[in-house]
Amino acid sequence: MKPLTTFNVILLLVLVTGCSAFRSSQQTLTVQVTDPPHAKIWVNRVCAGEAPVQVSVLRNRYVDVTAEKDGFHAETRTIRYHLNATGYLDIAGAWLFIIPVIGIMTPGHDSLDETTITMRLSPETEAEAAAKAAVQPAADNNTEQEKATNSAPF
Repeated sequence: MKPLTTFNVILLLVLVTGCSAFRSSQQTLTVQVTDPPHAKIWVNRVCAGEAPVQVSVLRNRYVDVTAEKDGFHAETRTIRYHLNATGYLDIAGAWLFIIPVIGIMTPGHDSLDETTITMRLSPETEAEAAAKAAVQPAADNNTEQEKATNSAPF
């Protein structure tokens, strides 16, 4: 019988390693806003630009998506993730061989529940817009007073 060479051992390990280990840890998320156009999109508290946007996110983490535009209520959605078919195959393979369990330790065994999100923002009422406008100048005045106080020599 021919002894196993290093190449054969590596080939064997690659063939029986969990398929999830070879999948990307990132997944593309598309965010669209039907109304109003050009709403600002935030993904995990990072500005992704104006809708529509495509962004790469980790496939094994919750993703918070927020759409906002002046005069409209902001909308936030949380995208969850789940164990995908490749992950289930890795679990089944781990019963036959130990090595597929490696795939379960990688992000490739999960997928986002949604990869395309369509959002629609509802307009603020006139009373809400007026209340928001009344609060905004007061906050701006406080900021100016804080700057003057903080910049005074001591």
